[in-house]
Amino acid sequence: MSTTITWPTDLPQQFLVEGYADPPQDNLIRTQMDAAQANQRPRFTNVADDIKGTMLMTEAQYTSFKTFFKSTLKNGAYSFLLPVKGDNATYHEVRFKIPYDPQSQAPFTRVSMQLETIV
Repeated sequence: MSTTITWPTDLPQQFLVEGYADPPQDNLIRTQMDAAQANQRPRFTNVADDIKGTMLMTEAQYTSFKTFFKSTLKNGAYSFLLPVKGDNATYHEVRFKIPYDPQSQAPFTRVSMQLETIV
């Protein structure tokens, strides 16, 4: 891992179950053969996986998140270490793929984000 920026401990440490997705990316090249079974091989040695999820934040947490995104990550340009879903002792290096999407549901804010792993 090449980054020393870590997801703040005052923010939620896991995504909500609803809407969470981390599907594997397609990394195969298939070649159809004339008279035999198709051949396939990896396209790349490493593939960045996408992580989509939503976190429910209080007003104070959302303020902290905006500061983290704008100041620490320079509007999402830098990567950071995020706890892996279900195991807070393991971290993945990730970065924002697109800016986050906040939706206010007083007194909370639902923050949807799409990240990609750094391989």
